[in-house]
Amino acid sequence: MKKKQKEIPGGIVKIQFDTLFHTYGRILNYGDVALYDKKADKDINDLEEIIRSPIIYKMIVNIGAIERGRWPIIGIIPLEKELQNSKYYLEEIGHPDLCKIKTNGNTIYNRPKEEAAGLEVGAIWDALHVEEFLRDHYAGRENISLKQIDVFGNYKFNTKSY
Repeated sequence: MKKKQKEIPGGIVKIQFDTLFHTYGRILNYGDVALYDKKADKDINDLEEIIRSPIIYKMIVNIGAIERGRWPIIGIIPLEKELQNSKYYLEEIGHPDLCKIKTNGNTIYNRPKEEAAGLEVGAIWDALHVEEFLRDHYAGRENISLKQIDVFGNYKFNTKSY
């Protein structure tokens, strides 16, 4: 049984996404995680090296990935100011021109879809789907799950600079 962990903003987690490789993520606020572009087959102990890596994507992740120990916390570095705020969008079901904007855990409803431009989709991801996303990313494939839920088409590989 894996050790139960507490989600602490700034916590750095190791994410094993296949039998050989892993990368790292960082616990943000409000249940989200930043995924770093740091594919490795051996552990990296220098936490500063990890957080200097580009961020691939930010996702809201279901509680089990971290709290149940699937992704072990390997250390904590306080969040930089630019990572302390979270902003995502969700489609307003039945209203294709509207969306919800989630900012720092608060939701604003019935916003025009133009306000979602450039935002990540605010769906809650299961650990298995995040790991699939990482496999697809490193294989250079679009992730079908993300493509299906990103109704406004914001998803593109490596176009963000955090």
